[in-house]
Amino acid sequence: MGKWSGRLLILLGGLIAGVLIAGQVARYNLARQFPPPGTMVESNGHRLHVHCEGQGTVTVLLSAGLNDFSVQ
Repeated sequence: MGKWSGRLLILLGGLIAGVLIAGQVARYNLARQFPPPGTMVESNGHRLHVHCEGQGTVTVLLSAGLNDFSVQ
């Protein structure tokens, strides 16, 4: 590998790392500015985010899977 190609590879790796770090910082800042509604509850050693609304006798449960989310 030549001298320039090695430097280019290092520069590209640094650029990718910088973009990833900037994305994580932005995600952290947005999470602090706009916290999700509801509360965290623990059940059988698992944490679950619960957001309850309304009144009445009928219960409707919506569950987002994997890394999805639900915003009202």
